[in-house]
Amino acid sequence: MLLSRWRSELAWLPVESAIRRRQADYYEALARSGATGSCESFVEFMLEAIRESILPYAKPSNPQEVVRTRALAFLSDNPRSTVAHLAQHLGCSKRSAERTVAQLKEEGALERQGSPRSGVWVVRATGL
Repeated sequence: MLLSRWRSELAWLPVESAIRRRQADYYEALARSGATGSCESFVEFMLEAIRESILPYAKPSNPQEVVRTRALAFLSDNPRSTVAHLAQHLGCSKRSAERTVAQLKEEGALERQGSPRSGVWVVRATGL
């Protein structure tokens, strides 16, 4: 209930079921928190329960989409950066970074304004 007050989209989250499955751990975390005067154990338990509740609904990440998003975020933050710097940031070869940039430009998510040496990258709203 508290989660749904914070974020309405979390109202459907079956956290109670996760807590019920790990009821002994729940009471142990409460006891530890009471004994130490710190809520750290209880918060850690609750975060694990929330994570357990969310995992079945999480979409698996598409590796290409992750690279695309990271590239756009990097170039948005570093518009004067080079493809070589992008490759270093992504942990890939310069050629792979060039292919990523070419794909983003083709999609209209990325544009180069100015010359190759002194130009800047412009990330379009559709990109991020």
